[in-house]
Amino acid sequence: MKRLVPLSLISILISVFCQSGQAVAKTKASKKHPCFNGRNKTCEIISHLKPSMNLNEALKLSNSFYRVARKHCLDPKLLVSIAFQESCLQLDVVRKTNGYILVDDEYVEASVGSDFCMMQVNIRNIKHYNLDVNKLLTEPDYCINAGAIILKDIENRYSRKEHKWWSRYNSVSRFHREIYQKHIERHMEKIPDQYEEDVTENSEANSANTQVSLNP
Repeated sequence: MKRLVPLSLISILISVFCQSGQAVAKTKASKKHPCFNGRNKTCEIISHLKPSMNLNEALKLSNSFYRVARKHCLDPKLLVSIAFQESCLQLDVVRKTNGYILVDDEYVEASVGSDFCMMQVNIRNIKHYNLDVNKLLTEPDYCINAGAIILKDIENRYSRKEHKWWSRYNSVSRFHREIYQKHIERHMEKIPDQYEEDVTENSEANSANTQVSLNP
């Protein structure tokens, strides 16, 4: 998510918690799963980052990531790594912040949602792109597509000047962007090169003309 708040400790803890499952070994039976047939590389990426995820769930999720990444000419490794960092690939995650709401003409302290779904789309972007919060939390394609739209807008605006433009998905602060870069790069380094999918071909040429849509 592109937001003005710093990278939170919660995000870091989520990443550490996710990675704790990487000690889970793949059985010989799992190697026969469609995720490992050599054709669905996006599913391999997901399984590699989060080995504890059910393979059938990973397969279904990989189809969403593949469709959205291809639609927006984005690297699926980057898209999955961001989702992994933001939410540990959990669709219904809502990050909350303390605030005040008006109840019977009086402001009372309350915990309110600020970032939603697997891509942790910030409330500012929900308003800016006119997104449906319920769909963000219940429809993988809609959530991933929303994150990809934000990411593509950032690429169109900053990629000519910044090599790691995608770090702006999390923050506009240079300090916090550098922290975010390290997290994402660490995830991507764990993915072998052969997992890459050639969905970013001609991406630079197409980026300026890419039309983003809220329809997955």
